[in-house]
Amino acid sequence: MEAGEWPKNGCKVGNAIFEGTYMTGAKSCEKMKDFDPLPWRTKYRLENGNVDEDSDDEEVEEDAPVSTDLISPKRALQRQSSIVQSDKDKLRDHIDKVIETNVSPSEMVKRVIGRKDFKIEDIENVLDIMNTHIAADNERDQAFLQQKKHLVAFLQRKLHGYKEQAFHDRIFTPTCNFIVMNPSMSQRISAFMLHSRRNPQDLRRCADEIRDVMAQLQEMRGAFLKETWVDQVDEWQELCLLQKGLSSERAMMVLRCIFEDKEVMRTLGMACQMKSIRGTPPDGLMLRLKDCLGSHLKKNFFNYKRALDDELNNIEFIENQKNWIVAMRGSAIVALLIGFSNFLSSVLLNKMCNSFESSYCPPN
Repeated sequence: MEAGEWPKNGCKVGNAIFEGTYMTGAKSCEKMKDFDPLPWRTKYRLENGNVDEDSDDEEVEEDAPVSTDLISPKRALQRQSSIVQSDKDKLRDHIDKVIETNVSPSEMVKRVIGRKDFKIEDIENVLDIMNTHIAADNERDQAFLQQKKHLVAFLQRKLHGYKEQAFHDRIFTPTCNFIVMNPSMSQRISAFMLHSRRNPQDLRRCADEIRDVMAQLQEMRGAFLKETWVDQVDEWQELCLLQKGLSSERAMMVLRCIFEDKEVMRTLGMACQMKSIRGTPPDGLMLRLKDCLGSHLKKNFFNYKRALDDELNNIEFIENQKNWIVAMRGSAIVALLIGFSNFLSSVLLNKMCNSFESSYCPPN
């Protein structure tokens, strides 16, 4: 599927493609178009008609050595899946051995992941492995299951804390248009060097965009009703498409934090598919809109508002700095003119006095 084309069983809104119950952007579709899970040699044989996809039905051994010979697509995919499954089995065995050591949950996490500076993806992978092998835990004793329960709870708390911190760091990132500056002497000098050449129209445009986004978010906090849910979904779509047309990076970052939530995009895509239905909307749709779109905005609204307010305060601070700089420039120019005029008048007065003395006062 080419970027910007109509997807199968989906609908398109601007540059955003709502596909099924989820939405993907045009750039994502462009990346998926170039994705090739097969080796380049197999791809070459397929393009030249030398390989039949169903010609090789033999089983793939897990411990078979990786050969550089040409293989069929089916065999390549089987080998790839078997390698992934063997890695998962090894990780699961490693987790079981760590749990049997009966150490603290924090120490277990370090031993499972293998390093101290683990990331969100590492915790998600471990939780996925532990949740997919619950049936095999029936043969374990009660102490092992209790220790594993403590480890899962610890990982979930860690994952929640990491996600909250990542969200906070992203929405309050200092890489926006206008950074926070304390009114100290060094910061005033930095503000003079950084913002003395900034166009005042950029300041006003960014401030207007921030106020518009804040007002739009304030209106969208209302509850989803069966009579007005279509209009509310349209407002969410317009806000989603507004990301690329903003000049304020802080406002753009707030919108990205909203619409990069997978649950928000799935719910918005599902609502977009069901806008054409007549009569009363399904109760499941209304519950989904309330639990995903409404709850996300209610939960994070004050964080978004604080980030936008901080950016407005930074813009006001920069405008005050520019006014102070202009006033200081004007005062300096006026002081220089006054000093130069006083110096010039004193020089002329001394010259006139000397000429008068030489003309009317004869020497003794």
